[in-house]
Amino acid sequence: MTDKLSELFPDMSCEGSLFYYWPIGIRFEIADPEMPYLLETGTYNSDYFSRALARAEAVFDAAFSADDEITVIYDLFSYGRRRIKKRCLVFQQIAEPSSADYLYQDLDSIWLDENDPKCYCLKRVQISTSVRNVHRTKLIEASLHTDFPDRKPNFSGRCYFLNRTRGIIYCLYDDRGLDLIATEKSSLADIYRNLGHWILEHDRERIDECFREEEN
Repeated sequence: MTDKLSELFPDMSCEGSLFYYWPIGIRFEIADPEMPYLLETGTYNSDYFSRALARAEAVFDAAFSADDEITVIYDLFSYGRRRIKKRCLVFQQIAEPSSADYLYQDLDSIWLDENDPKCYCLKRVQISTSVRNVHRTKLIEASLHTDFPDRKPNFSGRCYFLNRTRGIIYCLYDDRGLDLIATEKSSLADIYRNLGHWILEHDRERIDECFREEEN
């Protein structure tokens, strides 16, 4: 299997914040900043997570159609021996797994410590199939729970969705932020117009400038 990520996004490591490493993108605010994730009782606020999930799924649905070709990318930071296992949540969310294509990679992380070559090497799997074969909800929920390891579902790494049909990467970092980047502005133009009210205010000026040029 070929490296689908490198074919569409050369030199993109998918570490750090994708929005700041690529010229075409949108950064969304996912959680409601006015809503606490904890109730006064000290328990989790289910409405906080439900609203974040609804917003993250809405962005996914805007970026992917059922017939699009998708590559699910899962990264796991490793100290050398840690491996991606087939019982991982990511594999469980792939329907018809025998029809999917898999690419396993051992990569140097951008956070590699030169004094400790086993520190932060990156284990990656790319799973290529169609969007209709991916049960996206649990993968999105697990990403939302990045900073809440006691909430399920959960995983130890980071998951990205590559839309090979439209040239888009969807990366939900945690409950707060989500990046979309694309090879062409036209792939994100409708999303910018329809979901622009969710753009993270900190980066709005840069995003508006990018798509203002597209409209002109």
